[in-house]
Amino acid sequence: GGQVLPRQEFEFTEGQQTCCIEVSGAPVLSPDGKSQWALFVIHDMTQQRKLERLRRDFVANASHELRTPLSMIKGYVETLVDGHQTMPEEERDRFLRTIQRHSERLNDIIQDLLTLSRLESTTPGINFEPLDIASLLEALGDEYRRRPNAVGHVIAVSASPAVGMIQADLVKLSQVFSNLIDNALKYTPKGSRIELQARIVETNEIEIVVQDNGPGIPAEDLPHIFERFYRVDKGRSRETGGTGLGLSIVKHIVQMHGGRVWAESEAGQGTSILLRLPRNSTGKVSTAD
Repeated sequence: GGQVLPRQEFEFTEGQQTCCIEVSGAPVLSPDGKSQWALFVIHDMTQQRKLERLRRDFVANASHELRTPLSMIKGYVETLVDGHQTMPEEERDRFLRTIQRHSERLNDIIQDLLTLSRLESTTPGINFEPLDIASLLEALGDEYRRRPNAVGHVIAVSASPAVGMIQADLVKLSQVFSNLIDNALKYTPKGSRIELQARIVETNEIEIVVQDNGPGIPAEDLPHIFERFYRVDKGRSRETGGTGLGLSIVKHIVQMHGGRVWAESEAGQGTSILLRLPRNSTGKVSTAD
């Protein structure tokens, strides 16, 4: 009837992936003008819809994570305002320490959100320079052994002399290893062993492993641990002060170095976070997901 057909979206599943296509159509005359044809335009909307879902989920998760400490701060402040004159000094001090703790948690979440925002921007500010991976791991091992939260843990560093130098951003790569060591300390009991290893693998890459002998990660959670705000144990993560963004930051920084990162674990058998970096990196950013 000469009318443009309305756009319609269709979803279908192929293997384990859900695909989305948008179809629109319009009548057109044939080249000889004697008959009417139908022209259909098909757009693959899968990636766009995936990004929209990720944005919605991120906003919802970020709002929830920010609301939790804000609600706690608001509740304790209101109680102090209403009853500080009659409240015992010991209880007032406890309220103030709780407010301080939740304020620090709120600040940590905001700082990690800002870090992710910078990493995902078109100008992430990465500075490549020659870096000795073995020396960096040794320095981090020495630093963490002196920290109060590492008392009772064994932190061992093993780096092959063949690893040598790579082109990397010292500050950002230090953040990667600090996040991984912090996680290992948080989720392993006293007396646990944390190992930092670096070696060259057959793909001519440098493989760095942060391994612990803690409780491990259940198989169903393993594919998701690098997602923003994903928690294996939500209650325990909040108790230990995690923001749920540390491994997402790790993933982004490793990909900025042209590398990749993944986890290997079994419940009750410890966890290994493995990352591989190109030995002769020129600072090309990886777009791997």
